[in-house]
Amino acid sequence: MPERSAPGGCKPLVTLASSNLIKISTLHVRPHCPVIVLDPFLYSKYYSMELLHPTYSPAAYTHESKKSLISQFVAWCEGQEKNRLFWVAIIIVSHGCFITPLTVLAVTLAGNSMWLWSFAIAAMTMSLVSNLAAMPTKVTLPIFFLSLLIDLGVLINCVAVWVA
Repeated sequence: MPERSAPGGCKPLVTLASSNLIKISTLHVRPHCPVIVLDPFLYSKYYSMELLHPTYSPAAYTHESKKSLISQFVAWCEGQEKNRLFWVAIIIVSHGCFITPLTVLAVTLAGNSMWLWSFAIAAMTMSLVSNLAAMPTKVTLPIFFLSLLIDLGVLINCVAVWVA
């Protein structure tokens, strides 16, 4: 190891702990002459501490926030406000002409369960009321998709009754 002179013309004192020369810290025995301590054991402790507790500079670290699926869906629903009348027409026509009659037919063929009738009627009612109340698409679209899930559950139950 080549010797370097410290500030003030003093040569540093070097302590060797083993054949692996690793600089850990500089200790000042005299104010103008530093002592360099080289110890592989201390280096391994320092390295493991660095792994256990890494330090980050807030200026250098930028957090990329990811939107959840629900917040993306709500943002999409808010963006559909310009197509509100289109969605009102789609919801009323699809429920009134296709989804509810199909669900009621399936309930009738599966034995006319009062519980299934009430779920089918409630799904149609919640979509119809939210649209006739002129709610924003942020409200009507999630209600519509929830009513579709309810109708799908009723249809699955009816198919299970037919198979059994």
